[in-house]
Amino acid sequence: MMGPFKFRNPFFNGPFPTVFDEFGRVHEQGNQPSMRTPLSNIDSLPATKLISPVSGLVDDFSWQPTDTYKQDDWELIIKPSRFSAWRVSIDHVLSLSCDIGSKEVCDKPLIVNGEAVKVGMQINAGDKIGYAGNLVDNTNSGMVGRTEITVGRFASEGVFESYCPVMYLDDSVKQNFRDSISA
Repeated sequence: MMGPFKFRNPFFNGPFPTVFDEFGRVHEQGNQPSMRTPLSNIDSLPATKLISPVSGLVDDFSWQPTDTYKQDDWELIIKPSRFSAWRVSIDHVLSLSCDIGSKEVCDKPLIVNGEAVKVGMQINAGDKIGYAGNLVDNTNSGMVGRTEITVGRFASEGVFESYCPVMYLDDSVKQNFRDSISA
């Protein structure tokens, strides 16, 4: 959970004065091409611990180094069962082994329940999976963590269709998530 957050004027005057960027939000409106975001983006305070919103098997995970802006974090993709076409991507995750106060890039492996993440590993809803990934604080708001959640499935011809993630959260975490964004 994010904990308390104090909104400051620089945050509202910044380029993206939102904490929760909801599924389907239009970006670059009026410009061509405008884009509807196929995910939910959540900005957070530093050292915010992330829990898995779903149970399933690790389908893939990858380190995402960057040269242009500070990212340098992991993406974790979970599928509900071995042959499922559905996927949940939790993007922008840092290892629980990282020193969050450090300015150094931390590419330590993701650890869940004391075990390094690997393809095929079982992860359960509510498992601690890491810290929120890096976000450049352009607004002096203190919001320097972020995570993106994408829910989708592979349809015909390998096309990936995205769906609103809140509808598909595990029941054990769904109400807690709804309460945290509506309180």
